[in-house]
Amino acid sequence: MSVPADSHLKMAQNPKPAETSAPRLGKPLKRSFFNRSVHQVAPDLIGTTLLVDGVGGIIVEVEAYHHTEPAAHSFNGPTPRNSTGA
Repeated sequence: MSVPADSHLKMAQNPKPAETSAPRLGKPLKRSFFNRSVHQVAPDLIGTTLLVDGVGGIIVEVEAYHHTEPAAHSFNGPTPRNSTGA
């Protein structure tokens, strides 16, 4: 982005380079972690690091719907969108 010299916008310089080390990770979650109600699992995922092939981030918010709730993608039964592909 080019900012004219007389602009009121100023770009701050980062005085210190970002950390390049990877965050420390805990143990992988086991399948048994997920063998609970979605309403129990969802809040326990907050703060968890999710990585797929080394790419991901920290979970900071979740939504949880039981399959009987109209807001759930699975409410109307199995579809290609909500299929696990298994």
